[in-house]
Amino acid sequence: MLYTPATPIKPGAAADLSGALETAETADKAHEVAAKYDLRNISPREIDLMAKELRLHQMISDSDMFELLTYGADYLSNSPNNTWSEEQLNRPVDLIDQLVQQIADEKSANDPVEAHKNVLEFIQKLEARSYLPVSGIIA
Repeated sequence: MLYTPATPIKPGAAADLSGALETAETADKAHEVAAKYDLRNISPREIDLMAKELRLHQMISDSDMFELLTYGADYLSNSPNNTWSEEQLNRPVDLIDQLVQQIADEKSANDPVEAHKNVLEFIQKLEARSYLPVSGIIA
């Protein structure tokens, strides 16, 4: 007589485990990306690089990526009435402060703030991630 388990193993069970592994892998990659960039001292050129890296690893939504790239060098240097010099595109800025100011300006003009609020929340989480240990906690 062959042994038959009381609860058969479902094919989806392996997928759930691999999903958890992908989440852990993504968390480590997020820490790696976050540690690479100082979001309070980042140039528009670095914003472009960071956004592309976040997208490469599927850590940012399309809409947040678009909003983030509006602070990047490619967008700024190709905008109408471009007044950005090479020096300005390489000069570090406080991205978090810029987003906070943009939201305040939108609120005072009664413009929608949701897109910038979403990006600000994402950036703040990314910044917080840079302070966490890569893996495990030493007791």
